[in-house]
Amino acid sequence: MDKKFTCRTAVQAFLFLPFKKCAKHTTICLIGCLFAIAFALYTKEVVAVSLTDGHECTSSTQCSSGYCYPGPEEKSYCISRDANCAKPGTAGVMVGALYSYRGKEYICHSSGGLQKAEKVSFLDGFECTSSTQCSSGYCYPGPNQKNYCTAREQHCAYPQSAGTQIKTSYFHDKKLYFCSTVRGFSSSGMLGCGLTTTQMEKLYPYFQKGIKRWTDSFEVAANYPQVLYDMQTFTATVLYLAAYCGNLDMLDQLATLYLIPFSYLTEVGKEDSRWITPTGIPPTTETSSRFMYPFGYDREQFEPSTIEPSSTRDEEMLYSSQFIYPLAYLLRRLAELPSNNRTPAMHKYMTTATPLLRGTFNRWMNQPSMWTWTHCRFPSSRSNMKAYTFPEFVSGKLQRSLGSSWCNAMLEIELWVAAAVTEFLSANKRGMNLELTPQETNTLTTYAQTTLKLFESRLSEGISTSPLCGGRCSYLILDRYGMRGHPDQPDAASTWDISHGRRLVQFLETMYAPENTNITQPTKNGKWVKTQFANAIIYQIFNGSWDHPRFANFMDGVNVHYRSYEPFALSDQYADIGYAFWQRYNRDITELNSSFLSILEGKKSDSFYDHIRLKEGPEDFYKTVYHYLAFVASLSHPWRE
Repeated sequence: MDKKFTCRTAVQAFLFLPFKKCAKHTTICLIGCLFAIAFALYTKEVVAVSLTDGHECTSSTQCSSGYCYPGPEEKSYCISRDANCAKPGTAGVMVGALYSYRGKEYICHSSGGLQKAEKVSFLDGFECTSSTQCSSGYCYPGPNQKNYCTAREQHCAYPQSAGTQIKTSYFHDKKLYFCSTVRGFSSSGMLGCGLTTTQMEKLYPYFQKGIKRWTDSFEVAANYPQVLYDMQTFTATVLYLAAYCGNLDMLDQLATLYLIPFSYLTEVGKEDSRWITPTGIPPTTETSSRFMYPFGYDREQFEPSTIEPSSTRDEEMLYSSQFIYPLAYLLRRLAELPSNNRTPAMHKYMTTATPLLRGTFNRWMNQPSMWTWTHCRFPSSRSNMKAYTFPEFVSGKLQRSLGSSWCNAMLEIELWVAAAVTEFLSANKRGMNLELTPQETNTLTTYAQTTLKLFESRLSEGISTSPLCGGRCSYLILDRYGMRGHPDQPDAASTWDISHGRRLVQFLETMYAPENTNITQPTKNGKWVKTQFANAIIYQIFNGSWDHPRFANFMDGVNVHYRSYEPFALSDQYADIGYAFWQRYNRDITELNSSFLSILEGKKSDSFYDHIRLKEGPEDFYKTVYHYLAFVASLSHPWRE
């Protein structure tokens, strides 16, 4: 055999030369040619070109996405992983989409995939061209200049849903839509909740980044119980923003986020829903030793008598109470939404949170859950504390019977619990059947009213000499001298520090809300109370410099060390703790907010705040974007005001 003509040559002959040349070779090489032909044909079949989205296909293996779905004219097309139905020449469409192809109408149906439009009566949320196509009889304008079927009782279209009502908004393809008029969307740049559409659209990506970071944190068991405290701190202002602006996307994502901790809490007892050790954490660790462990629950089996009170397995009440407030607030806000506006995550949140809130409140109201220490005139014991139910605890403070010194001072704990109880009762009045007994309702209502009565009894007026108010204006101080003797309060007259004082924003918002006053029964005008605290911020705490704003460490303007924080060291807290909400009670705060926003956005130079200035890059989220997100969110306000 000629060495020039091997089987390899035969294969090459097939690939590069006319077939007839192969016939000139030896018999062996001819067999090689035939083998090459068969191999090439086989390879052509199994290693087909990977088809991109929108191309016609016969099997999913041909598509780069792995999905080949039926389309028009009994043909199939490759679609993206995120699409629901095929559309020739595109990545596919979502449920509810309507399109024309070669003179015929097709719709992506939730059941049955792509269908000819004339065969179906469109459900709410489906794309439409006329009202006759919709089962509801209503086809309204929606996003991207398209129309969608809308439920009879709704005011505006909302893709893949029954629609929405006035004073609500949502994001679709990263663009904001706001229902401000009956049967249509607002073309105005100003939302009814105080922000512009531009601000909301800019804010939304930061909100999504925040949700991702918070989700990652809340899904790590070792972060408990600290994340229960952090949850309210991180989401306080955006929770209000979502509620004020009626933003359904934000409320949906917050409901999903707030559900996460329930997977890390172990329930004890069917009736009182006591929460103890996070799932998967050994009981001996430092973390679980401070977790929400119910007071008096067979402590001896978990701890030796030598453990100090500060490290016992008793419930970390500050974490518990701060965690419980956003849960109750979100529940009330979701209760206000029409049922067909609620997403699956919202419904799941409501059914999950309701029994746990009810059980926890019953425990706090009826079992010893709060305590005082030995220096508050109680004899020393193994635990060095005396326990109370929350009604006993608040009543004792109201009567100043819990001891001397700062034993009777107001704490943020009882404020959180009272505000959470009020929101829970308010949800019950807004159509939610919480199955509360008359006794439960009475106990919770009495507690909320007693706490507000305690709060109002501890208010005193001060007079500011700030030039901003002409040298004389009044403001409110909470529990002046109440913390006398406390190691964190070196100045006997000083009151709460401005970091902890942020609790007042949420407490006042809940207890004096017009829809809640029938529960709380305040004796003072809510708007006046908020205005007076707003005056304290702008006329007593603020240094008066618009270009270089600074804030005293304490709520009454006393500017001394707070713990390790030097005077003015807590100033950056103004960015994210919600005092900006009070601009609706004082126009000077509006100007302060404008100046502060310019600093955060880098339009004004102030190196003092450089560590929290917005930076678009890989910087730590909580040192840049978080502060901007929290601050801009606090520029929103309720529709009613």
